[in-house]
Amino acid sequence: MTVGEFCRRETQANELCVIREEGWIVASAWIDNEDLFAIHPDIKDREFISDEWGTLSIDDQHGKEIDIPCHYIDC
Repeated sequence: MTVGEFCRRETQANELCVIREEGWIVASAWIDNEDLFAIHPDIKDREFISDEWGTLSIDDQHGKEIDIPCHYIDC
C-alpha cells in the first residue's frame, strides 16, 4: 500500500497526518470534511510502512507552545 492509499482508506475527516521518512518529518496533510487531501506525488507514491498516533508541538498566535494530536505515517 502507498502513503496516498493509506491516507485515502485509513484516515478520517479532520485528521492531521504527519508523514515521516526514517524518523524525519517530510510532509503533512489535513484530511478535509470530504476526505480530500493533497500531498506531493513523490511522497504519495512511497510505500506505507507503519502508523501511530501522537502529538505535534506547534506555537499558537502568542508564541505559546502547545501539543496537538496527529496521525504519524511512516514511509
